[in-house]
Amino acid sequence: DLFYEIMMNLCENHSTLKDQGVRFVKVVTRLMERLLEYRSIITDDNKENRMSCTVNLLDFYSEINRKEMYIRYVNKLCDLHLDCDNFTEAAFTLRLHSKLLNWSDNLLPPLLRSHKYPLCQTHRQLKEALYVDMINYFDKGKMWECALSVCKELMKQYEEEIYDYGQLSELLRKMATFYDSIMKHLRPNPEYFRVAYYGRGFPAFLQNKVFIYRGKEFERLSDFCSRTLNQLPNAELMTKLTPPSEDIMESPHQYVQINHVEPVMDDRKKRLSGKPISDQILRYHQVNDVQKFRFSRPFHRSEEGGEDNEFASLWIERTVLVTSYPLPGILRWFPVTAADTFQISPLRNAIETMEATNKELRQLIVAHRHDPTLPINPLSLKLNGIVDAAVMGGINNYEKAFFGEDYLRRHPEDAALIQRLQDLIAEQIPLL
Repeated sequence: DLFYEIMMNLCENHSTLKDQGVRFVKVVTRLMERLLEYRSIITDDNKENRMSCTVNLLDFYSEINRKEMYIRYVNKLCDLHLDCDNFTEAAFTLRLHSKLLNWSDNLLPPLLRSHKYPLCQTHRQLKEALYVDMINYFDKGKMWECALSVCKELMKQYEEEIYDYGQLSELLRKMATFYDSIMKHLRPNPEYFRVAYYGRGFPAFLQNKVFIYRGKEFERLSDFCSRTLNQLPNAELMTKLTPPSEDIMESPHQYVQINHVEPVMDDRKKRLSGKPISDQILRYHQVNDVQKFRFSRPFHRSEEGGEDNEFASLWIERTVLVTSYPLPGILRWFPVTAADTFQISPLRNAIETMEATNKELRQLIVAHRHDPTLPINPLSLKLNGIVDAAVMGGINNYEKAFFGEDYLRRHPEDAALIQRLQDLIAEQIPLL
């Protein structure tokens, strides 16, 4: 701050340096802020903080077009990911370097060289080496769809540009293995978590900010909470999801809010739902390359006529979060850039529940038709939950809550929604 004040004052009052000097001071101040953040955590055991600061520097050097410094921090970030076995993120990080290169035999300028690939002399050689490593890292991270995407670009070069059929045949065999792995290997769906850091006790890049984290393989909420709090020994876990007070946000202490969030499939991919495609393929698209997430908080609001049926008074507070980049990416977490909170009425909640139930039931049926050898247990459990009113409350509760004349008299504007709920119940019968 002192540097900024002194230099800005000098430049603004200088006839020649006013414009260029002010721009220079602003750039240097931003760089100093990021370097000081980086210096403060460089010896920290928390590698996630080091990754965050590395990305901040990496973004800064990209913005001012300093390619040699940008590549240096790309390599640092990649090494940090490999140390933590974050193979998918390491591959996405290498992609940043590959985007600076083209498929040509031009000699590499010194600014684009990498100490990790000292033998690569041309754009093509370095780009190919990066692609090979990306494919291997995606394979280790079980992100075979991403590996195939890189393979297809490399295949085009081997087949149409340099006619290297030896490399092409080897690449095609590898691609066949990836397709096989997608269909035959069990991949647990990753869990996603919202983490909010409140208070001035955190480093500046975390203070009063909210992030979405992608959990590690088989990591559930309790495991994630334990791991996060172990890295923040001075932090206090907030037990409620209510927004923090101004006192908490401005306090010198550390407060953390953690909860599970559900990924929302991109609208462009929703066309996959209901199609006779494999469950493995569908599940991948539901939980990967996602940038929108949501979580819900149920609450009861007393209403005339709903005293005897909890479904008639069960409202939902829904929060939808949007991150700066899709996950997975160059980090296992990204900041939330937009949030929207709204309330869902009991009737709309019932419609949403029925839509989700029918959709899941339809997907299970399609999956079993496609592959009769799949375990029958998930389908039988779903059927039991729908048919046995003691487990799920049954459709009877919806009929009592919303189909009576009293409800329609109190809410004449809901006539179309009531019809929609009736249609969904009717749709479920042939599925059962």
